[in-house]
Amino acid sequence: MFAEAVASPGHADFARRVARINSGAASSKRTLFVGMDESYVIPLKQGRGKKVADGSSLRNAMAPLSLILAFGIGVLAHGLALVARFHAIGLPKIKASPDVEMLTQFVLGFLLALMCAKALRLRGPSQQLARSLGVVAAVLLAHNLAHAYPEEVGRVLSPLWVADVVTATKPHSLLFRGLSFPF
Repeated sequence: MFAEAVASPGHADFARRVARINSGAASSKRTLFVGMDESYVIPLKQGRGKKVADGSSLRNAMAPLSLILAFGIGVLAHGLALVARFHAIGLPKIKASPDVEMLTQFVLGFLLALMCAKALRLRGPSQQLARSLGVVAAVLLAHNLAHAYPEEVGRVLSPLWVADVVTATKPHSLLFRGLSFPF
């Protein structure tokens, strides 16, 4: 009628495309319409069930190992940060605040663990948590190495630090804010 006579050629093309879609000849979920008259039918995937990728079982087995590795990185990062700090600036002051010392150890350990994790591509949230727990465990428990292996730790860090730690803390304990809690 009058509306059809007034309609532009673009409206007629659009109406034809809508009619083609509505006719049910092609499923709108599987057909990709490109331009005016061009369309592609996307084939159905065979075996609609979940496909197991090659190597996924190996990846699943490596997940717990990556958490253990991340925890170990946290522990080693604290140790390396402690060694670097002692060799760079010396022993902490005698009257240093235990809170400041503990915070410094946490920050240096976390930063070094983050750098190691970036290099080893252990960036997932579970690995971040494991690295952080490794640093925390090392900060709270590292003084026990001075009790167990005083000569070796004295060679790596300082015999003065080892003597100070052995006299100020108890063996098999947790060191928190300058206080030693035996377990």
